[in-house]
Amino acid sequence: MDLSFKISIKFPEISLFLLFSVLMSNGMIAQKTDTSDTRDLWVRSMLEKVSIEVSIDSDVEAFKVGTGEDRRAFKPNLGSNLRFHFRYRFISAGVQWAPHFLPGNQVDDIKGTSSSFRLRAALQLVHFNAELVYNRIKGYYLENTPDVDPLWTEGDPYFQFPNLNYAGFRLKAIYNTNANFSYRSITDQAERQLRSAGSFTPMLLLRHYIVDDRSGSVGTQRSVNIEASIGPGYNYTFVFGKKYFFTLGAMASIGYLHTDLTTRFAEGDWKTDQDNFIVRGEGMVGIGYNGNRFYTGVFYTLSASEFSQEHSTVVNDNVRSVFRLFVGIRFQPPRFLRRTTDKIKEIVP
Repeated sequence: MDLSFKISIKFPEISLFLLFSVLMSNGMIAQKTDTSDTRDLWVRSMLEKVSIEVSIDSDVEAFKVGTGEDRRAFKPNLGSNLRFHFRYRFISAGVQWAPHFLPGNQVDDIKGTSSSFRLRAALQLVHFNAELVYNRIKGYYLENTPDVDPLWTEGDPYFQFPNLNYAGFRLKAIYNTNANFSYRSITDQAERQLRSAGSFTPMLLLRHYIVDDRSGSVGTQRSVNIEASIGPGYNYTFVFGKKYFFTLGAMASIGYLHTDLTTRFAEGDWKTDQDNFIVRGEGMVGIGYNGNRFYTGVFYTLSASEFSQEHSTVVNDNVRSVFRLFVGIRFQPPRFLRRTTDKIKEIVP
């Protein structure tokens, strides 16, 4: 059983990620504790305890392109990811990959080999919440090969694209309008919601991602995409016995997507660009236990996006169904960690 995995990130990418993490840390150090005299009756902070969390989810980047019956559905041969997350005071960071021993992460001749790696950093304030994610996936197969190849039969290999790569950043910012509602209790479990509450949560989403077939064959493409979306949202958490919760959320957004597309031909590259209008929607439901020392939960998210390519009849859409199971423990920080973060708080204004 091969439990190893490789990490390969270009210097500009990791530098941008670390810079953002530092800026978020500064903001968290400088934040004031509260904006409401009664918030302690509704929310309890867990930031003064070390939190270590392990989670499994089914979140993978897949995409579809085409029009009418001429559709192409590309998907990595991955079914689940493993994530470790560490949190203490202003430090909140996690690493995630897709080891082959997890369900759905087979290495076979039918769908090929895929790999995934993700970094995450978060800023969680009373009203403002932001999340930066860097994600890389290598290796895709054509999920609807039976629709494309009439000679395909069960057991035959799918069309495979081992050199098809996805790499991108996603910055998602949420504004929580109700200080008595804890958005970070459902995203990072950095707080405990003590009473049932809800809040309007408008959202801003920024994405920069590249999809590139690096096989070098004639006809392969590379697209560089920049997206900005904004829209309303609402979340509500029902609390039972101050430790058990059931939460619901929904968001919708509209935005702008710019794509620079390069198509490789024998005589040279052909470059085009597009400006598209994109629509997104998302629904979330979760249930769990959030105590002082131990917490766990299960979340399900269904999201969809769609846009029509400029100057064509091609419609791109993506529907994602994601399950997430997490377990975490909290404990008092070791002395060296508390002293180190105290010194950082003294240095950073």
